[in-house]
Amino acid sequence: MTGIPAFDRTNGEAVDVCLVVEGCYPHVAGGVSSWVDWLMRSQPDRTFAILSVVAGPGPRKPLYDYPRNLLRLDEIVLDPAPPKGRSKVPDQTDADVLISAFCDVLSKGNGDALDRVVEFTSRKHRPLRPWHVGDTSLMWAVACGVYERVTPQAGFSDFFWAFQALAGGLVAILSAELPRARIYHAACTGFAGLVAARASRQHGQSCILTEHGIYTNERRIEIAMAEWIVDSIDYGLSPDDDRIDVRRFWINSFESFARICYEACSQITTLFTDNQTLQQALGAAPERLRLIPNGVDLDRFTPLVASPPNGPPTVTLLGRLVPIKDIETFLEAVVLARREVPELQAIVAGPCDEDEDYAQRCRALARKRGIDDIVSFPGRIKAEDAFARTHIVVLTSLSEGQPLSVLEAGAAGRPCVTTNAGACREILEHPLDALPDVGPGGIVVDILAPNQVADAIIALFKDPSRRKRMGHSLRTRIENGYTSEQAAAGYSALYAQAMNSSVSVEPAAPERERPGDTITQERMA
Repeated sequence: MTGIPAFDRTNGEAVDVCLVVEGCYPHVAGGVSSWVDWLMRSQPDRTFAILSVVAGPGPRKPLYDYPRNLLRLDEIVLDPAPPKGRSKVPDQTDADVLISAFCDVLSKGNGDALDRVVEFTSRKHRPLRPWHVGDTSLMWAVACGVYERVTPQAGFSDFFWAFQALAGGLVAILSAELPRARIYHAACTGFAGLVAARASRQHGQSCILTEHGIYTNERRIEIAMAEWIVDSIDYGLSPDDDRIDVRRFWINSFESFARICYEACSQITTLFTDNQTLQQALGAAPERLRLIPNGVDLDRFTPLVASPPNGPPTVTLLGRLVPIKDIETFLEAVVLARREVPELQAIVAGPCDEDEDYAQRCRALARKRGIDDIVSFPGRIKAEDAFARTHIVVLTSLSEGQPLSVLEAGAAGRPCVTTNAGACREILEHPLDALPDVGPGGIVVDILAPNQVADAIIALFKDPSRRKRMGHSLRTRIENGYTSEQAAAGYSALYAQAMNSSVSVEPAAPERERPGDTITQERMA
């Protein structure tokens, strides 16, 4: 078996909402996946389809029990295996048109250029497919043309692999079958956002976007840290150097995708105010922006509020073991804090299978720094089980949206130490209009600062009354702005508004080839 088993219980009818996700639900636990699962369950009167954008063929295992109102699930594979038999390729005479279109989509965020690529993927005869990108003379000519116009100073071989990934993924999402839906709701920009933009531009459907973290920022961090990208241009200290190497080409492409998505979406929601500044910088219209903070089920954690842990002083990081969570800074902080809090225990609770190399690196660091006897890596566990043993919840992420672990910690009455990422400062420190005297719910420190994390942990363990006061404050903050009921009401209103403005639903699928031609869409199952 490859991929996630697809299913369709729609009986040919349109669903209310097609959620378009990238690299998460249903095969990745936590984070945006948890939000997707919660969102469907919070809207029991709406029907949903999931269109999951994944990098390559599986296998992948579903990690969630599907809610009753999820009627269809499909995958779009960005790098699918070519079909058996000979694939009929587009005509070589189309190279100039495609060069211009790909340049405009990948470097200028031009939605009209996206439409031109769609024309090639929708043809009845010789349609463009993702496996053509790296294996046809036409797309070789297109790659060479884009290289000459966009990145002529970069090494061509490095550029070609980047182009193949970006252009191949672009063609994959533009040639895939779209479930029939009244609303298309993207959970990020990137390729998922382009699916929503296509639904809007090609079929006139209503589409909305919810950004948790800003996708372009997260990709920028990953690309900046990527050792597999070769830097061929020495930019020095000049801010005005407009040459583009492969690293910048990757970043510019994701920013271009975001511009196309922002232009197409009628409503753009995010979780906290600072994100809106970044969205506007990439072209999001201010009048389309909305805030809908994530929420947490208070009742689930209420029993923990009156039950402080009885064991040794314990700190917990609840999150995936991936570089963007910067588990290494947490471990270094534990090394430092242990000097002042000798009985300190630490828990790193979260899935370890998303980046197994990084997870192994973290365990190796704990052994090397002599704290493997006090740090446990239990994998994915329930937050309430972790918090039952926890005095302080720590988050050391490089980038965040509105972290669920901080909301859950507050619901349990546990104070937090977090980096100044995403909505952390807003949750922990910003004044509440209804309760202006509520104090901070924890301590915010700089990114990549294990000394500051350690100092904050030590300070809270040395002052139990302050720790208790901050835990109570954070619980109050969650009660007044971050409950599941409040978030569900926000999305219910958003869907109602989008439904009122949606057009009649037409079958959202590419045209098929004539009998005898290669099948246009390889469905993963």
